[in-house]
Amino acid sequence: MSSVDTNLDMASIKAAAKRELHGLDGVEGFGIRDRSLRVYVRDAEAGRRLPRTFHGADVECVVTGDIRAR
Repeated sequence: MSSVDTNLDMASIKAAAKRELHGLDGVEGFGIRDRSLRVYVRDAEAGRRLPRTFHGADVECVVTGDIRAR
């Protein structure tokens, strides 16, 4: 069971993740699901390098493969 603070400002946490985690190899993007931060990663190995929590929110890794703009 998670001990996530229900008063978290998820938009601010997502913005902080973009600033602090976006340069990590394999990180493709970010999102919010309920009270957790979703981090979209290229592969499972990239997900294993991420913290389990970020600024008080649980981190949920989603493997997407390589994302490229069309």
